[in-house]
Parts: sequence; structure tokens; C-alpha cells
Amino acid sequence: MSSDAVTVFFSYSHKDETLRDELANHLEILKWCGDISAWHDRKILPGDEWDREIKDNLNSAQIILLLISSDFIASSYCRDIEIKRAIERHQAEEACVIPVILRRCIWTSAPFGKLQALPKNAAPVADTNIWPTLDDAFTNIAEGIKKAADDVRQKLKAVKQAKLSQYEAAYQQAIQQEYPLSDVNQNKLDRLQTALGLTEMDIAPIVTRLSSQYGEVRQKLEQYRDEVRLCLQDDGGEISPFSRSILDGYRTTFGLTFEEAKAVEQEELKPYKAKAEAIEQYTNVFADALNHENPPSEAMRRRMQRFQSTLGLSDEEAQEIEATLQQEAERQKSEDERQRQHESESHKDLDTTETSVSEAEVEPQKPSLPEVNRKELSECEPSKILFLKNVRDPNGVWAYTVERIQNGGGDIESRVFELFWLSTSRGAKTASKGDLMLLNQFAKITHIVEMLDDEVRENEAGYFRWVRIVWMPEEEDWSQLPHQRDVIGFEPPTIGGGTAYSLANLSKLQETWNSLEAFQQRVVQVLTGAKPPLMNEVDETLSSERFGANYYGNLRDLLAAQEWEAADQETAYRMCEVMDQQKKGWLRHEDIKTFPCLDLHNIDRLWVKYGQGKFGFSVQKKIWESCGSPTSYGSSWEKFGVAVGWRSKGFLSIGAEWKLYSNLTFNMTAPDGHLPARAYFGGCFGVFLKGEDREVEKLLGVIDSLLSRPDL
Repeated sequence: MSSDAVTVFFSYSHKDETLRDELANHLEILKWCGDISAWHDRKILPGDEWDREIKDNLNSAQIILLLISSDFIASSYCRDIEIKRAIERHQAEEACVIPVILRRCIWTSAPFGKLQALPKNAAPVADTNIWPTLDDAFTNIAEGIKKAADDVRQKLKAVKQAKLSQYEAAYQQAIQQEYPLSDVNQNKLDRLQTALGLTEMDIAPIVTRLSSQYGEVRQKLEQYRDEVRLCLQDDGGEISPFSRSILDGYRTTFGLTFEEAKAVEQEELKPYKAKAEAIEQYTNVFADALNHENPPSEAMRRRMQRFQSTLGLSDEEAQEIEATLQQEAERQKSEDERQRQHESESHKDLDTTETSVSEAEVEPQKPSLPEVNRKELSECEPSKILFLKNVRDPNGVWAYTVERIQNGGGDIESRVFELFWLSTSRGAKTASKGDLMLLNQFAKITHIVEMLDDEVRENEAGYFRWVRIVWMPEEEDWSQLPHQRDVIGFEPPTIGGGTAYSLANLSKLQETWNSLEAFQQRVVQVLTGAKPPLMNEVDETLSSERFGANYYGNLRDLLAAQEWEAADQETAYRMCEVMDQQKKGWLRHEDIKTFPCLDLHNIDRLWVKYGQGKFGFSVQKKIWESCGSPTSYGSSWEKFGVAVGWRSKGFLSIGAEWKLYSNLTFNMTAPDGHLPARAYFGGCFGVFLKGEDREVEKLLGVIDSLLSRPDL
């Protein structure tokens, strides 16, 4: 029998055995050509259990022929066992049921009465007024069965190809992450192969082709990796424009995709980024320590050495940071002393009117004040907010108040003054004319200034640039301003002395915000309002019972941007964090039962709101209830899976499959209740539902525990 042959089952009354044999003879040509294989109860061998054999073949057949006559309908076994099961499988799209009208009888009111029957026009085979001979009738029936077999075969091929494509995608993903495959990953692929019903012969061409292709790609990726390492070494942990041109050339030569090259670069950049973050942390901590104790005591140095060891910094790296910051502190101290002397001299007796020409010539001239009009933040482009600068006054007072700007030679009407950097600070030359810079001091946002030109002036104290204030608080007591995290959403670096940072390069901003544009618009929205939000003015729909206000702010932003997959992963992560299950990556049914009501409601509200009523746990609950609130695996559970789009409907049993997480639909075309999904067992339901019974029950327990909660 050909492997492509469609299995055909005869359901008939033994009183019609002669007609059945005649039909079987006409189907012999289809068996000979490999189109079908046929089975009826006369093929049961002596000693076999006939009831079990009939049911086994009935359950595995792809086409079921019901040979209709009054005797067939009168048979209790045919009626109660075979017809009932055949109709169930037809409705489940597991098999094609075809009534074959042998002798005239009343049959259209039967359960199979609405099915397309054979022969043509459902004319009974025994009706000699319509069929001149039995051969005419059975030939017509055989032609109809051949057409049905061809249709089933095409659908089976489509299902088989879909399974092969699914396996190929999984295998390709696996070898891209690891080659050769470990036993763990090979076992995962073996389980997927079993779940898909694929043989070793089926997958052999895929494995051979992809392994060969990836072997070549792997070699080119390693060559590209070597070039990336050399560029990073030469550029000090960055990729310069020149190096970018070189690497783009290698990428083209090696035939790598942009995604492949980017993945290699990000992997090689990780240790450099980790080192930069460690240096930034050590610099921040040591700078704060110097603010409290300078020079450092032995106790402070011991604590800093332990912190240095935790960060993985060498003694040379730590000493360089400390020397730079201590030098900066000494320069600031000298500048403060010089300023005090200057102010003291300016208050001396001014009765002497004679000033030598030489002294006047030596006195440095103040640069001319730019003539500009006053400008507000609402008149600026949000996209110009590109930099953040720390401000530190050694006397512990607020810098750049209206009074201090006026005393320093600035213009109050136009809000123009000279912004200062120590000579050891960074970022004085980065901003361009027209760029906007946030100034923060004492953990408060105190100003947004606009750079008036590209000129950077330098003297022994440091660097100066002309800026215009486009926003500053109206409160007299700036200590009452909200914390900077309530304005910008994260804690910026706090190096004393006034380094300016490019916002686009701040890792903390990238961790907090989806895009620089979203951050810029948020800052303008907050600062141009009637008043910046205070600590106790929070959105309750973003709150967590355990973690407090704004815990789900990032989830809201992802949903608002319709980044559905990222929002789904954020939901799973936050739910695991609430229940201390981050390492495991999924929740147990006992976690779901005790999951805080406030958190569950807020997550669901956000999904329903931004999903326009399509997504959310409450949406899933309604669908689950409409499917009978299934608590154990069965047809009701599969019906729920199809309704929310987690399970393909299929045409035959092998075509109905639980989807892997990577095959879900992350856009608004998804069925109602499709998301969120990853919170259920890490999003691996397509794997676990094909696994052992205990894994299936574990997953069902999670979903049942959540959707059956009365407070949802």
C-alpha cells in the first residue's frame, strides 16, 4: 500500500454484502493505483476481537462510506456505534463521511441526511429507472470517491508541509543559537518531531540541508566576529564610523544578514558595556563619598575596595577614577577660594579713582551677552531635548537661581546665562546650537536650557557656554520639587562637577523608555502642565500592591505603542516578579490563586483598554466560560484553544495543533482573547500540551486558577 493512499472504511449491513462487494470491485482500480486502501469487517481475522477491530479502523479512516439501505438504518450496531462515531469525526473535521445510497429508503432526516451523497443526485444504486446497470451506478460512485480521496490527499500534503515548515523553523533557530546541538536542545527537537508526527525520513533532508548551510554560515560568522573584536580593540570598546564602514564591507563580502551581523556585534560589545557600567557605578559612588568625606578615611577606602572587587574593576582602573575625581575636587576648591578672594577685593574701599592702564588691560573682558528674546519650553521642539547635565555647587546651595544668574552677569529678561563645566567634566562640547539640555541638582530637575551657539570658551576654571532658560520652576522653595525620577522616569548618573550626557547613550533611559521620542514628549507634557506631579499624585491603574506606584508604567507604554509581543513578555515578567518567580519564568497554580487582586485588575484593565476590548484576562474568561469552563483536557478545552487562536483548527486530526509561542499573532488581527499568553507557563503551552500528562495538568491548573477567579 502506498504511503499516500487514503484509508476508506465501509459501514454497511451484512444484508447488503453483495452490493458492497460490487462496489469494492469498482474501487480495486483505485487501490491498484495507490489512491486508496479499503477496510470492512470481513477482513477481521479469526481470533481477533471484532468490536475493537471495527472501532480502531473506524477511528483511523480518512474516508468513511455509509452504505445506506433500510437494513443499514435498522441495524442497531450501525446506527448506535458506527454512524454516531462517523458523524462525530466528520464534525470535528477528522474524516470525510460519504453516504452511498444502495436502496431506496427514508434517510434524509438521519444525522447524515445533510451530507453530500453518492451516486449522482443521491439516486439509489438499485433504481433501474435511473441506472441502466449496476456498473453505471458504481462507476459514478467510484469516480466520486476518487475525487474525495484526491481532495483529502491534497489537504494531508498541506498539513504535512506545514509541519515540516514548523520543524524546519525550530531546527534553524536551534542551530543558530548552538551548533552542534547539545543533548538538551536535541531532546527538545525530538519531542517536537514526535508531537508533529514526523518520521526520521521526513526530517532527514531538513537536517542535512540546514546543517550544511549553517556550517558555512558559522564559519563566516566567526570570521566576522574576529573583525569585530579587532575594531573594538582599536576603538576602545566602540565602533567608530571608519570601523563601521570596514565591518559593513565584511558583512557584504561574507553574505551575512544585518540581523546576523548585529547579533555578533552586540555579543562582543557586552563585556565593554559591562565594564563601562561598572566604571560609571564606581565613579558615582566615589564622587558621592568625596562629597561627604575628603580626603577619604581608611574605613571608606576599605569599603570602596570591596565595592571595586564586586564590580570586577582592577586596582589601576579604580585608582584612575579616584585620581580624576580628587583632582576635580581640588580644582573646584581652588576655584571657590579664588572666587571668594575676588568678591572680597571687589568690596574694598573704592575711593581710589586712579587705575593704571596696564591693570585695565590685564583685566579679562567678559564676553558679550547674546541678544535674544525670552523663550518658553512650549515654543521648542520636543525632539531637541537631547542632553542631561549634572549641576553641583560646592557651597551646597542652588545654582542658577534668578538672583545668582543676575549677579553672574546674565540677563534676567531673556533668561540668558553662562553654563559652567569644570575642566575635568565631560560633555561641554557635545551639544549643538539649538539643542536642549536638562539640568539636575539635588535629585531635582531645575532647568531646561537651549544652547545659543556652538562656541565653547575656556579659562583656568573650566568651560563656559551661553544658554537660554526655556523652563525653570516657579516654586520659591526648590526643595519641594518632585524627585527627578517622577519627571524623567529613572535615576540619572550623579557625578559631581557637572558632566553632560547624551540621552540617547544613557542605558538607564533605554531600559525605562521604548524610545527617545516618548521620553521627550513626556518631559514636555509634565513640565508645561500646571504643576509637575508630586509623589502622591499617581495613576492607580499602574500601581502594584507589593511594589507601589507606577509599577506597570512600562507595560502601559508598550501597549499604547501596540508593541504586543514586548507587552506580553513584560506582563509575564512583572507577574513573576510580584510572586518571586523570576528565575523560574512562569507561575504555579498556587501563585495564581494568591496573586494580588489589585495587580490582576490593573494588568487586565491595561490590556482591555489598549487592546480595544480584544485582549485581556477578562476577555479570555468570557470565552473560557462560553466553552464550558473546562478544567481538564478534552474537546471543550480544545474548543477554547481554537477560539482564542492558540490551537489551529485543522481539517484532519493531524492538522489540529497547539501553537508554539513564536507562532502566535502579535497584532490586532489576532482573535479575541489571543493575548496575553506568555504568563501561562512561560508561553510554552504548545510544547507542554504535547508533553507528559503531568505537564499538561500543570498548565491547565494555571489557566483554570486564573480564569476561574471570581474577582476577575
